[in-house]
Amino acid sequence: MIVDTHTHVVSTDETRYPMQCTATDPADPGAWPLRTRVTADELERAMTAAGVARACLVQGYAAYRFDNRYTVASAEAWPRRFVSVCALDPEDADALAALEALARSPRVGGLRLTSGGLLGGRGLDSPGSQRLWDAAERLGLVVSILSLPDGLEAVAASARARPHHPVVLDHCGFVEVVEDFERLASLAPLRNVHLKVSSRVLVQGDPASIVRRLADRFGAGRLMWGSDFPASDARRYADWVELARAGTKELNEEEAADFLADTALRLWPAWAGPA
Repeated sequence: MIVDTHTHVVSTDETRYPMQCTATDPADPGAWPLRTRVTADELERAMTAAGVARACLVQGYAAYRFDNRYTVASAEAWPRRFVSVCALDPEDADALAALEALARSPRVGGLRLTSGGLLGGRGLDSPGSQRLWDAAERLGLVVSILSLPDGLEAVAASARARPHHPVVLDHCGFVEVVEDFERLASLAPLRNVHLKVSSRVLVQGDPASIVRRLADRFGAGRLMWGSDFPASDARRYADWVELARAGTKELNEEEAADFLADTALRLWPAWAGPA
């Protein structure tokens, strides 16, 4: 089985789900919804063709900011295929109530926070972010963190304060894992921290060597794959799936199963049963 833990979907119905992308330069990384729009139905068909059983729909901030309606509706429309990871503005006075409401859906499995001011946030150590994290822990939602390398100390401090709550670091914190491995490896002692080894990470070098090195330090049971499709670039979805498979070439069978699916299935048990 293969599970993709990092995808984004964008509706073609801009009346119901207005696009909020503010990028004007098509080459801007934040302009990906203007370059490549993939609906939930299109993603599901691409997954079927590539042999991917399930996927996390991560709120597409570049497309919708903190309007989670399409991401959640898509997960609810495909309950055996998708779970959603929502995003909220920690400085919004209504954020806690909004999180409570989102968590009523069984297809909402996580909350995405930021470290270092990414995606409009004010930092992981802000009071608003900490309140949302506490609420996510109480509600049983996995917390995913989008962080630049300079924000990893704040990630570590927050994860250390909640040692029994699972944390997922998106894109391995944008660390250049080949050249700056020890910076990322400093999180290895925190057993609740899991790494999302996305396509952005695997293209930094030989994917098999990268995954093997991460597994040696963190354990394969704390690693998971995510395509970042379609934000990653214009490659076909199937190409990213092949890259994930290439990342398992130096793993044993159990480790490969963890990396490709089992870690994600443990974190999001709502996926139990056949797709």
